[in-house]
Amino acid sequence: MTPPLTRDQVFMLEHDNVVADGAATLADLGVQHPNGMEVIAASYLWKYRVGGQFAASPAL
Repeated sequence: MTPPLTRDQVFMLEHDNVVADGAATLADLGVQHPNGMEVIAASYLWKYRVGGQFAASPAL
């Protein structure tokens, strides 16, 4: 049976992962127009296209 959580997940849950008040925003970092995941996903998933990098169009 697979445990509901892995040891690494339990370790990560020991610490808060909430952004602190006053943390830098994307605008503070100079990001003018952030892209959503759907915009860049195809460039990371090229190896899963039928035909790999040589496919005519990305798999979406």
